Amino acid sequence: MDWAINIPFKDRDDHVMEAVSAARKSDLTEHEQQVVDVLARDAHERGIHTVGGLLDELGGLDREGARGRLDWAREKAGLISATESDKRRADARFESAIRELEPPPPPKWSPLQRCAICGTTPVEPSGAWKRVEVEKWHCAEHEHLAAEGDMDEHVAPYGFGVNGRLVPSEREPARLAEWWRQHEQEQNRERDEREQYARRKGEAIDQVRERFEEEAQVCVAGVRMNPGGVRVNL
Repeated sequence: MDWAINIPFKDRDDHVMEAVSAARKSDLTEHEQQVVDVLARDAHERGIHTVGGLLDELGGLDREGARGRLDWAREKAGLISATESDKRRADARFESAIRELEPPPPPKWSPLQRCAICGTTPVEPSGAWKRVEVEKWHCAEHEHLAAEGDMDEHVAPYGFGVNGRLVPSEREPARLAEWWRQHEQEQNRERDEREQYARRKGEAIDQVRERFEEEAQVCVAGVRMNPGGVRVNL
C-alpha cells in the first residue's frame, strides 16, 4: 500500500486549523482526516499557525522522516501505524502463501455411505444402515460406473505406531505426491500464462509504436511533421 500525508487546503495563508475543516469536507478517508487533525493541532501547539507552515515542514522531511511522522500521527489518533499495517499485510500474504503450500487433509470417509450415483442406502436384513468398507460405495446397479479404486477396501490414511505415533499408510505418500505433482503443474501453467501475456503485450506495444512511427504524422502550421519531430518536406 502506498502511504501519503494528505493536507487539503484553500490557501497557504489559512490558519493551520482550517486544514481540519477542509479535510472533513474532502474525500479523504476517516483515518486520513484523523491524521490531519493530529498534525494540525500539533503544529498549532508548536507555534506553526498557517497551513503553508505545516506544508513546508512536512515537505522538508525525507522519506524516512515522513513515514515516522505519519506513524506518530496515526498512533496519536488511536490507529495502528503505517509501518505496523504494512507488516501485518506482509505477514498475512506470507501466511496465505504458506497455506497454499500445505497439502489438503485426507478426504473424509465414513462406513455409512449411500450409492455415489443414485443415493441408494445399503441396508442390513434388519433394515439398519449397513456399514461398508470401500472407499466410495456404489450399488450393484451402478457398480460398473465406479472409478478405479472406488470399490477398493478403505485404508485409513494414518494409523498408530510405536508409542502412539501417527504412521502414514502406504497410500498416503502417493496421495501427497500426486497433490504436489498437480500443484507444480498448476504453478507452471500460471507462470507460462503470465509469460505469454507479457510477451503478447510487449509485441502489441512494439507493433503500435512501429505503426505510429511509420504512418502517423502531425500537421503543425501547415507543415507535416513525423512523431519524432523530424521535419518531412512535402
